[in-house]
Amino acid sequence: MNLAKIDLNLLKVFEQLYIERNVTSAAQNLGMAQSSLSSALKRLRELLGDELFVRSPIGMQPTQRAMEIEASISDCLNGARRAISSPKKFIPAESERIFVIGGSDFSAFTILPNLIQFLNKNAPHVRLQLRPFLPQEMISQIDSGVVDFAISSGKNFPKRINRKILFEEDMVVLAREDHPVLKDKSEITLEEYTQCQHVFVTSKGEGELIIDRELKKRTLSRDIYIKVQNFLIVPYIIENSDLISTLSERVAYQCSQRAKIKILPFPIELEKNDFNIIWGKTANSDLEIMWLVEEILNFFKDGDKPHA
Repeated sequence: MNLAKIDLNLLKVFEQLYIERNVTSAAQNLGMAQSSLSSALKRLRELLGDELFVRSPIGMQPTQRAMEIEASISDCLNGARRAISSPKKFIPAESERIFVIGGSDFSAFTILPNLIQFLNKNAPHVRLQLRPFLPQEMISQIDSGVVDFAISSGKNFPKRINRKILFEEDMVVLAREDHPVLKDKSEITLEEYTQCQHVFVTSKGEGELIIDRELKKRTLSRDIYIKVQNFLIVPYIIENSDLISTLSERVAYQCSQRAKIKILPFPIELEKNDFNIIWGKTANSDLEIMWLVEEILNFFKDGDKPHA
């Protein structure tokens, strides 16, 4: 392919569409009209001979071809950004950086309220993008620079990935206040736990693996009644049924503020779940990323829990 035909702005359109999965949001982030972005997408499709993004009920979904080239395009753009950026003193109050944070809705629960409050006061021109990813995508997203850093549970990461623990967390059980078995109790037995039906959140979390591993040791298992893909629906399911759910403490606390549910300790002792902030080697020389990483670490340095 003749590189003279490639407009760098087309690659930026591809990048934003891949992140946002929405033409309107991508156009806003790029500061361009939606019609101009649609025109650019048409040129991209002609250039690469592929649809790249197709409409679906949940937004513009990347084709297989788009997924194959995404990392390379991200590397190209990030390399260009690093090449033309001149070293200068970082002043948070003047920064207009858009930070892309990798993580799940759990990340939103744990860091965004404090982070937004902090940035509004100290770096008002900074903007954020929270980018969800599948567990198997996490390391490649960091390596390619698609995300600046990520919030993730677990303990085992490649040596090239920088990791600092934000906090350690216990798993707890959620049930409605007038649950027929648990309404007058402040604890739940293992027998009661396994006899109840469960809401299972499918977002990858080490805590879920720990639970089922420990139950299996005791030749037990959970009766999963429903699987959901995020935490937001859990309190409303719990409040209106006899189902129970097992979540990390911080998420459980947030859920308890939104519905008439109570939090019970898990019936057996479990290994604590580590939640980390992780970033790649290239971020070590990025003053802005490292500044924000340190500020997020400061939010949790005292080990405070939201319901303590």
